[in-house]
Amino acid sequence: MFHSSAMVNSHRKPMFNIHRGFYCLAAILPQICICSQFSVPSSYHFTEDPGAFPVATNGERFPWQELRLPSVVIPLHYDLFVHPNLTSLDFVASEKIEVLVSNATQFIILHSKDLEITNATLQSEEDSRYMKPGKELKVLSYPAHEQIALLVPEKLTPHLKYYVAIDFQAKLGDGFEGFYKSTYRTLGGETRILAVTDFEPTQARMAFPCFDEPLFKANFSIKIRRESRHIALSNMPKVKTIELEGGLLEDHFETTVKMSTYLVAYIVCDFHSVSGFTSSGVKVSIYASPDKRNQTHYALQASLKLLDFYEKYFDIYYPLSKLDLIAIPDFAPGAMENWGLITYRETSLLFDPKTSSASDKLWVTRVIAHELAHQWFGNLVTMEWWNDIWLNEGFAKYMELIAVNATYPELQFDDYFLNVCFEVITKDSLNSSRPISKPAETPTQIQEMFDEVSYNKGACILNMLKDFLGEEKFQKGIIQYLKKFSYRNAKNDDLWSSLSNSCLESDFTSGGVCHSDPKMTSNMVRIKRVTE
Repeated sequence: MFHSSAMVNSHRKPMFNIHRGFYCLAAILPQICICSQFSVPSSYHFTEDPGAFPVATNGERFPWQELRLPSVVIPLHYDLFVHPNLTSLDFVASEKIEVLVSNATQFIILHSKDLEITNATLQSEEDSRYMKPGKELKVLSYPAHEQIALLVPEKLTPHLKYYVAIDFQAKLGDGFEGFYKSTYRTLGGETRILAVTDFEPTQARMAFPCFDEPLFKANFSIKIRRESRHIALSNMPKVKTIELEGGLLEDHFETTVKMSTYLVAYIVCDFHSVSGFTSSGVKVSIYASPDKRNQTHYALQASLKLLDFYEKYFDIYYPLSKLDLIAIPDFAPGAMENWGLITYRETSLLFDPKTSSASDKLWVTRVIAHELAHQWFGNLVTMEWWNDIWLNEGFAKYMELIAVNATYPELQFDDYFLNVCFEVITKDSLNSSRPISKPAETPTQIQEMFDEVSYNKGACILNMLKDFLGEEKFQKGIIQYLKKFSYRNAKNDDLWSSLSNSCLESDFTSGGVCHSDPKMTSNMVRIKRVTE
């Protein structure tokens, strides 16, 4: 995600320290250090004490008391159908979730917020195979934790798969999160409506009941019903369109790669597009309202160039066959990296060569570079929990520097980035500063992690690591990190391990660029804690 609020206008060898508890990186001036502490969220323990459980909206005991979901039921695949009505401004939907049970349980906990559940059933894998009807489930709701509980009549058997089917409906949101309505005015003064999703960090639960935590990666098969005057877009290419009664059409999309819920996206609109292909054959399309289609050409040129660069730099092909970038009239963040369908503010994607300035061009290029970097850092490899969101945002911010300098050196991005890092050093000396990774449990705490620390401080630390290790070793380390954790989740220690492993053993014994110290053990460099 690109937040404009987080974007700041902005001969002694430095120490590179990797440790489970703290890190410290010296800047060019030996007296200046950026230090931070990271910690792992506390473990949760289920208790059978009845008094510890909250009360559901119907007055019954809700069977789960923690903010985080239990890990006894794991989602594997979602079949999701959505029919938004852009006249009545609501939607009806249904889903079938394939889950794997790891431990016996008599309830399934999911996230759900402001959704009306009209029906829920459960099938075993055997029942599904023989087309037996699902068993009705009782649904309890606990809005304080944005959770629902599906109570099953008999305990679920460990190591077996089940299918949870849920019918639900809701109003399209009036804000800028979940599944919401957006509007724009044509040059003729007509107001038109579109339906848009924005799920990061915890708003997928406002569009469909789900396991709305980054660790619960799954595949998604999405179907969107619409009127013929609209188009539907989603993460994956469209497979087919079915004609229905009443002039309605239903678009079916390819099943997604394995990904977290916050990356799911779908849009119903009447936008137009321009398209092109990368050197590896990925179709890239830029969508905008019809009157602004002529402002999409620079974004297409930049996207093709940047996507080619990233595939070579990361030594990993972009895994989808298409990538859509769409300019949304009403959009809260600067952009959002939904896999295969990136959403932008209009000012972050559109460029008019007749009226836009050089700074507008740099801005659009930066935001595109940021979101395309997320297709690897964040989408392909996702942080385990939101306390480590800097692994997504710090890397995407850092890759702005690398990618823009490589593809558009005339934009002179170096000076901007240097100013950002000097401001980071200044702010990090204040008592109000925080570690780049810290506990965040509630949706509010999670949202607060999307700040200058995660973006700018994280990016500047990565730039220091690159300067310390050397560009080649740093690139080797992040490629190793991406390949090792592809379609999985990672945490701080996993990054430090990959970067450490990019150093040869001889570097630690010969005084090479991976700094040597008599107090280190193995490939760990002695830690010096300067500030918290």
